[in-house]
Amino acid sequence: MDRSLLTTHPSVLAAGVAAFLAVASTGCTGASGTLDLDDDASADDDAAPGDDFEIDVAVSEVVPTVATVTFSTEHAPVAAAWVEFGPTTEYGTRVPVDVAAGSPYRAVLVGMKPSAAYRFRVVVDDGAATHASEDHEVETGGLPAGFPEAAVTVEDETGTHAGFLVTSILSSPSAAVIVDADGDYVWWHQSEAPEFHVSRAHLAHDGSSVLYWGANAHPGEDPTQELVRVSMDGTQVEAIPIPDGHHDFLELPDGTIAYLEYDPRSDGGQTLVADRLVERAPDGTTTEVFSLWDVADASWESILPPHEGWSHANSLRHHEEDGTYTITSLGFEAIFQVDRASGEAGWIMGGEHGDFLDPDGERAFLSRPHQQEPIDGGILVFNNGTPEVNSSKVLEFEVDEGEGRVDLVWTYEPSPPLYCFSLGDVHRLPNGNTLAVFSVQGQIDELSPERELIWRLNMELGGAFGYVTWMERLHGTE
Repeated sequence: MDRSLLTTHPSVLAAGVAAFLAVASTGCTGASGTLDLDDDASADDDAAPGDDFEIDVAVSEVVPTVATVTFSTEHAPVAAAWVEFGPTTEYGTRVPVDVAAGSPYRAVLVGMKPSAAYRFRVVVDDGAATHASEDHEVETGGLPAGFPEAAVTVEDETGTHAGFLVTSILSSPSAAVIVDADGDYVWWHQSEAPEFHVSRAHLAHDGSSVLYWGANAHPGEDPTQELVRVSMDGTQVEAIPIPDGHHDFLELPDGTIAYLEYDPRSDGGQTLVADRLVERAPDGTTTEVFSLWDVADASWESILPPHEGWSHANSLRHHEEDGTYTITSLGFEAIFQVDRASGEAGWIMGGEHGDFLDPDGERAFLSRPHQQEPIDGGILVFNNGTPEVNSSKVLEFEVDEGEGRVDLVWTYEPSPPLYCFSLGDVHRLPNGNTLAVFSVQGQIDELSPERELIWRLNMELGGAFGYVTWMERLHGTE
């Protein structure tokens, strides 16, 4: 049975409470960090002058880099509305408003740096003209104590990614975080269970919340793993217990959650822990899509000792273009393709049972793989490697499914080399750049399409990341 919990937190980040009260505006400051503003709007850009606005803005006590703007206007009807904000009056970020919800209208501003001043204004469209409020200022609060600092090195300002990285930090307590291209935290939520490691975080498809996975990496350690959904202002938290879930999950466009779950079974007098793929529908019902037992049996050898599991699945991807999933198994050093509709296994890449050969005729060409990302005509793999080699790498393979062949066309290894003994991630961005995430080493490298290092983020000593998702924006329209 789903034991979903819905809680409201007055404050969970004590370090940010004092800072959030430092809110300023051209109006007067109300109680609890709320501004009560009565505007006689002036003409600005293409906006028509002379419209009245009443605006409140409140900085979240839980995530003090998030502000909620609530407003009403005498101008009607409101066909569309948005809030523009940024560090200057050029703004730069536009947050769409759901006008169908009626007045007072509401927008949540996400993406601001901590302990910083931002400008914002409200704009409405009556179908004939746009009308803008006066400019206002809001100040964000500070980071929680103990967050590891990050430093960014930029080699090519024109070629680096914009946008945000949705990830986690593996400190104690672990936290889901969003980091901007400057390496600054713009959103966070700390796990309430200090024993949890947040391995994965995702921005929900509707942009209203962040989902993260609080789980242990090995079977049997703790039965209280859970999937957590947090509203962007941090005030609403839903915890969904999934005792055997681990490592990775994702959200499909319809709100279905797909995740990895331990699947122990007895075979030949011994208990082996394989993994299965489970979907949780929005109504809470769960369905097993696939189990590695569907293709494996007890004769399959694992590179891992029993306490670390047998198949040890560690990454999950969904591919809308062909309706498939891909799952990485570290224990079998292989990637499995699964058809979502039928649950049937497709190809296996890597490992002794793989369907593909490299140019040397070898099947087992992966070494402790973690994340993977199929790309046009090939696949990217983050290869952890071994302690003996002491170096993790990003590999790009060209794949010929018809011929059952793979060719290694590119390898990335930072200088000096890094050994990422756990986690690790890789992404191909829309502009052709590649993100190489050396998770537990606290380093993210961005490579240009010419394979040159153009951007690097380093956490301070002891800082580490979970998996990473790149987002161009945190709101619907820029």
